[in-house]
Amino acid sequence: MYLAHVLRDGSVAEWDPHPNDSVTCLVLQGGTLYVGGSFTEIGGAPRRYLAAVDTRTGLASRWDPEPDWYVFALAARGRTVFAGGAFTTMDGQPRQFLAAIDARSGKASTPLPEPDSWVRALLVHQDHLYVGGEFYHVDGEARRMLARIDLQTHLLTSWDARLFGEDIEYGPSASVLSLQADGNALFVAGLFSAVSGLDRPGLAAVDVRSAAASAWKPQIELNADFAPHFDVVLVHDGSVYVGGSTGGPGARYAAAFDEITGMLSAWDPRTNGEVFTFAATDSTIYVGGQFSSLGGVERHNVAALDAVTGEATPWNPDANHQVLALTVSGDAIYLGGYFSRLGAVPRHNIGVVDRATGAATAWNPYSNGPVFSLAVGRGVVYAAGWFDIIGGADRSFLAAIDSASGSATAWDPQANDIVNVVVASDSAVYAGGWFYRIGGGARSSIAALSPGTGRLLAWDAACDHNVVNTIAVGGGVVYFGGSFRRVGGQGRSGVAAVDSVTGAVLPWNPVIMGGTTLSPVVNAVAVDQGHVYVGGDYFEVSGESRSCLASFDRQTGALTVWNPTANNPVRSLWASDGVVYAGGNFSSILNEPHAGIAAILDPPTAAKQPVAAVIGNSDGLVHLSRVAPNPIQTVATIRFSLPRALAVTAAIFDLQGRRVANLRDGGIESAGEHEVRIQTAGWAPGCYLYEFEAGGLRRTEKLVVLR
Repeated sequence: MYLAHVLRDGSVAEWDPHPNDSVTCLVLQGGTLYVGGSFTEIGGAPRRYLAAVDTRTGLASRWDPEPDWYVFALAARGRTVFAGGAFTTMDGQPRQFLAAIDARSGKASTPLPEPDSWVRALLVHQDHLYVGGEFYHVDGEARRMLARIDLQTHLLTSWDARLFGEDIEYGPSASVLSLQADGNALFVAGLFSAVSGLDRPGLAAVDVRSAAASAWKPQIELNADFAPHFDVVLVHDGSVYVGGSTGGPGARYAAAFDEITGMLSAWDPRTNGEVFTFAATDSTIYVGGQFSSLGGVERHNVAALDAVTGEATPWNPDANHQVLALTVSGDAIYLGGYFSRLGAVPRHNIGVVDRATGAATAWNPYSNGPVFSLAVGRGVVYAAGWFDIIGGADRSFLAAIDSASGSATAWDPQANDIVNVVVASDSAVYAGGWFYRIGGGARSSIAALSPGTGRLLAWDAACDHNVVNTIAVGGGVVYFGGSFRRVGGQGRSGVAAVDSVTGAVLPWNPVIMGGTTLSPVVNAVAVDQGHVYVGGDYFEVSGESRSCLASFDRQTGALTVWNPTANNPVRSLWASDGVVYAGGNFSSILNEPHAGIAAILDPPTAAKQPVAAVIGNSDGLVHLSRVAPNPIQTVATIRFSLPRALAVTAAIFDLQGRRVANLRDGGIESAGEHEVRIQTAGWAPGCYLYEFEAGGLRRTEKLVVLR
């Protein structure tokens, strides 16, 4: 999560530093990868916002500069790592928004000139460090959004490109967000309107010798009511690729301009949503984001585009019926479900498509019944479902398919009833379902099997004979859910946690009650950071109202305040970075229309904390309500009350730490009740951070914008 190593063939390596929050910038020096972001753990060690990770093992080194807040940009030269962000200290030394750090010791080195606001972009080019961000001054000298520091003297130079831009009311701050250089041309992307007195909305080329804007002027279609902004710029093979939004006709979120003329090239994906990232090869630009079509061709959220024309490639698996399971391994994407075709190729309920082309490969196990779950092991793909023939062999409900030939292996646990879910690890294959015999012995509804033989392991959760619908494994714990009432001889109402080695039932014990069938049913369990999310068919948890969705503390099992209130059963869950995606047959969440699928925010709150958070101080209490509604479609409100006149700051940032809206600017607010309105028109759908500060005390809440 948040950080991965993608190999040349497109597969994902096993290397996994596993940061616990967002990564916003990387720089590679030899065998060390320097990583910045909003994480507090990475590579198996506590590291706040900045770390060095071994490129072979994924483990964090002893290098630990300890900035006091987020890092947004990194660059390196020789024995020095340069960091920019929102921090004010580095290695315990005062370093405001910009720091030079020894690449070996992690100690803050020679102080650099200080910007007066956040740094968003860094670039080492020739003998200089270029710094971009939201600042107005550097070391007290006027330098709006862009400055240059001499790497020999570490002093601010007289070079000044004279950028101009205005902060948008209730919107993002004027800023430089990305820098790239090609020879004597410095390409600058962000939210600004002019460079060196010349009209250059959001994108410009600046001469590194004179600091003057060059004649290069991108052909951007403008909207009088919308300030164009560009989040990323990439120079490649004579073209300048950008990602962002112009707000003009077609509202381009990705575009390519000729590096010499600035003319908009034929490369025009015409996405109907926003592109968040892309990479380049000699012939292809890969884009990722939130969209359902590119260039008028149906594609969902990721596509491969021709670097010259911008047309979508033929990558399009096109399953003709329900897909219930997906898993990725190397160049292959495995699919399971009820389908009978992938593209024009007959594939019954199980298949694989090429990760590069999207075409179904020759791998064809053929299942005579639906496949509910898939997991990849060493050289095999485990399939669970409601079948008795798969991979050319008789296999009842659970099988291992050779990942090369598509034939069933000798691995044959012979479950006596439906298997709903399979999860694989190096030491065990966990299966859950309706069975009471599997792997040559008696196991009720859940079992651990040998990956080599398919025989039962000693691990036994001793679930009463009912049904297990879902399994999640993490941190040495097996979480599972279904409609059972007892596990290991102890009362457990549809959800339980068991030690993954011993099978011992853990004290973690949410009490779930009710449902449309009178007994509670858990259909889905997801684990994210410190929470366990449970979806199903129920209406009460631990004596409190919870309709079909709830969140529990991962350590104690205590119910949290999170309460989305689905009006009908939840069938599936996926959680990441505090956003919980739910699927089922509900029609509303939080009393707002959401048919069948929803993205729901879960801010990090203490279990059973009151909905209205209270921040205490010696002079009284600041009462702050949560953002409502959340998720937001157009408008939301937050209310606060002050015990006395206090300075109030309120702003919204995206997950990269970029300010999206200024709601309160630090002015004095009177004692009493106040209200802040959040308007999201023009914002990209996704997750944001809301920050409120009053009387020197700060609270951060995550919010989600939906369209």
